[in-house]
Amino acid sequence: MSSRRGLTVAVLALFGIAGALAWASSRRHSVASHNELDPRDPAALAAGAGRSAGPAPRGADSAASAVVFRVIDEQGDPVDHGTVSLRCLEDDEVREIPGGVVELGEDGEVRAIACRAMVCVELHHPTLRRADPWVLRPGEPAVLRARALSRLHGTVDTDGGRPVAGATVIISSPEDGDPHATLPTVARTTTTDADGVFTIALVERPPCDPCLDASQGCADGELPVHERVRITATIEGFAPTMTEVEVSGDPVELRVVAADDALVGVLLDPRGQAYPRAFVFARSLERPGEQHRAVVDGDAFAFESLGAGTYGLRAVQDGIELASVDDVRTGDDVKLRGVRLAHGPDVVVDVGAVSDVHVDGGPFRDARTDMQGRVRADDVMPGHYVIRLRPHGARESIVHEFEIADRGAAAGQGDTAVHIRVDLRAGAAGVRPASPRGE
Repeated sequence: MSSRRGLTVAVLALFGIAGALAWASSRRHSVASHNELDPRDPAALAAGAGRSAGPAPRGADSAASAVVFRVIDEQGDPVDHGTVSLRCLEDDEVREIPGGVVELGEDGEVRAIACRAMVCVELHHPTLRRADPWVLRPGEPAVLRARALSRLHGTVDTDGGRPVAGATVIISSPEDGDPHATLPTVARTTTTDADGVFTIALVERPPCDPCLDASQGCADGELPVHERVRITATIEGFAPTMTEVEVSGDPVELRVVAADDALVGVLLDPRGQAYPRAFVFARSLERPGEQHRAVVDGDAFAFESLGAGTYGLRAVQDGIELASVDDVRTGDDVKLRGVRLAHGPDVVVDVGAVSDVHVDGGPFRDARTDMQGRVRADDVMPGHYVIRLRPHGARESIVHEFEIADRGAAAGQGDTAVHIRVDLRAGAAGVRPASPRGE
């Protein structure tokens, strides 16, 4: 009896092995309808070495909705950073796939639960775009090819021709640009490398795929971007330099010269007291695109990387203008007198025991509520403030306004904290909360 049982087990095992070999062979020969197979090892790709948008497929239903693919660049190397997003097209209806934003794996590989219909893949990467529409069918491993975005590039050198490393390069609209156009670059700033070289990718319209066509249509024509841009290079110890250029493949050359004499000064309130969180902005009158910011340390500020010519100064704290002056020059020693009192009560914003709510604006800078649902700002001067609150994971912010009354000579003399209560539920329902006064 035992020998007969052993023979049965052996026969079943042989059938199992044969079935597994047949399945592996069929996987190796499956072809994605819109993308080529990985020539290296599609069977291994199907095994799912990359990161997944959800748990590994189990059973016939999940296996039928799984997509497996690898992303490579123009040289055939894997794209191992960035993310992809997946959408499903079924019966001419496009829907987002839950958990469908996926990080690329170490070898550019992704295995994700999608849907049983057509799956469109979008690439989110700072320097690459899809080479063609990426369309997948579940159960068909594929290789998706990306190509490099066109780039705006150039060099920053000194007047003597020495490369300037670590310079900040700022891209902005031209002086007489179309107000409805946007910048043609994927970012506004970059820095130069050790050879003084900078490069920044240009915006390009991605290839149209069936999901985009079904949801909003595929736009034709050129993107509404500026054909010319202003490029400014700044670095400590040098005067800023700028130029306007056509957006093309030609390299841009910028040369910086040594900074002019420093512009220094002090900022005080009407009672001769220093402001606790003030900044001073300097804008060139000859070069309106040139602007600098200095932190007021105690009551003093200084600008040490200015070009020649005249500047306008503006002092600001918590979004409120304190003082301004025009027609000052490098080398001057300026005295600014603010029109508002520097000190006031502390302000506590309370959102009702909800932690990790992002609070920004007015006296708050990237603050987050604590376990009691509160954030605190010290010594807030009188004025009208607008803040934005965004709960953790929320896409939209709630706008809230409040005002700190001017208490005259008593301000800052033992003031108790002002408590501002915000109902996040009312804001989330689309109701703009009333503007409370200090309680």
